[in-house]
Amino acid sequence: MVALLRRGIMAPSGISARCRLLSGSSAPPSLETSSALRLYRFSHIRSLRALLRIKVAQLGLGVGVVLPLYEVVQAGGPAALSLADGAMLGGIVGGTIIAGSTLSWYCERLAGEISWRPADASLRVSTLTMWGHRRDVDYSAAQLARLGFAALPAGARLEYPHNGLTPWQLGDKTYMVLWGRSHVSEPYMLAALLAGSTPPRTRPDGEAAPRPDR
Repeated sequence: MVALLRRGIMAPSGISARCRLLSGSSAPPSLETSSALRLYRFSHIRSLRALLRIKVAQLGLGVGVVLPLYEVVQAGGPAALSLADGAMLGGIVGGTIIAGSTLSWYCERLAGEISWRPADASLRVSTLTMWGHRRDVDYSAAQLARLGFAALPAGARLEYPHNGLTPWQLGDKTYMVLWGRSHVSEPYMLAALLAGSTPPRTRPDGEAAPRPDR
């Protein structure tokens, strides 16, 4: 996280002075009145949700193999199954369980959406469950402070991560954030969180651009 503060890279200023133009002021826009500001959203979240539901259906079919196995055993006892048949069915059921638990582990760690509430300095991280349902985890200002988050120093310059998967340690859980233009809507504020700092209540001058520069 410290590495993110080693050198400063500003977001492209050409895209947006639009926040300042709309307000009619040259001062950086205040975030105090924002109820919840979305910093990041995985752009393929709908496709991922559909894929998860298909996978769950496949896993359900795999578990369904247990029923014919039960009927075979009831009809002729364990001896009714050959060694090869038992190994095959055991492999299918065991593989289904492993696939389900692995899918669940990754779903709980791939960040689907990250939002920030400036008014009370609280954070929400949204992920998907194995079933494709949304799960929100909220972190209050007090919780973030206990996790070591501190206010970003005034005028701090931040280095943005490289495009691609970026790990983010938040307490005892490591989330995965996909950094890129199609996912990140508030690069400066998200970079602050990834660096272990709470975002500023006012964007620094020149940092109002809605897209990361790389």
